[in-house]
Amino acid sequence: MNLTPNNISEFEKAKCEFEEEQNMPHEEVFARHEKSVAEEMQKFNSIVVAVQNEDEPGCQVCGNKRQVAVREIWDLVNLPRIKLVQCQSCAGQIKIYNLGKMSGLDNLKTCTFLEYTTRLPFQIDLLQTARRFAKTEESDDWFVLLGQSGSGKTHLCTAICGELIKQEKKVCYLRWAVELKHLKSLANTPEYDNEFYRIFKNDVIFIDDLFKCGNLFEKDKKIGLAMPTDADIRLAFELIDRAYAEKKILIISSERTKTDLFEIDEAIAGRLKQRAGQEYFLEIKKDKAKNYRHNDTKKRKDIDG
Repeated sequence: MNLTPNNISEFEKAKCEFEEEQNMPHEEVFARHEKSVAEEMQKFNSIVVAVQNEDEPGCQVCGNKRQVAVREIWDLVNLPRIKLVQCQSCAGQIKIYNLGKMSGLDNLKTCTFLEYTTRLPFQIDLLQTARRFAKTEESDDWFVLLGQSGSGKTHLCTAICGELIKQEKKVCYLRWAVELKHLKSLANTPEYDNEFYRIFKNDVIFIDDLFKCGNLFEKDKKIGLAMPTDADIRLAFELIDRAYAEKKILIISSERTKTDLFEIDEAIAGRLKQRAGQEYFLEIKKDKAKNYRHNDTKKRKDIDG
């Protein structure tokens, strides 16, 4: 009976090849193994596995297998063989993906520098400044963006966070109104300190809409923003002062102006101004023309009308 690949086991086939190679020059054996290894590597590395989640990054290097086949020399017999190693490209992508998930920012894919609208001169200037801030990898400067509602403050701050996550920094997103309510509910409990630990174990803290406390109205007309309570100010100071002391990167958006902040609390405003500096302590002057949400709604009404 002739032994062929169709009627013998893989073990028997390997045994036959081994016995055959005993009588072959090493150069021929090496060449045979080199060819086999090349074929198996090509076969393994060409397989693409479907990612588990739609937003999970796909890897063009390993085909989502998280491993790649590489050639190495087996010292024992001085022959080439395949070794499976972790895909370094994939490992980096997965780490960044997980950091994004843990940040609490759900809009990292849409709120990028590329997606930021730059129709007006002030938007071009802000974009350039935000890009510059995001590139300073070793800095612990702060970025504070104040002023006009609907002008893209959260978008730019989120885009900065996305770039910092790519630098493998841990980011924590805090929406002021939500976090304020949550921390107040934990006051005088052990969970309060636990929540602060959760926040400050990160490298970057993004407080969105600081001191957003509702609007003031007079005869059904909005005349301004409501003042934060003393408890609100104390909590804000605790967060900002700890970030100051621990040299965390702090990113803040707020509809308040610089003047508003100094009227609310000079200690808070002073820390923000000092750590952000003139370059990154920014204010978008109040102007409804800069409110893209207002303008987009108006355009839609004009079209519908």
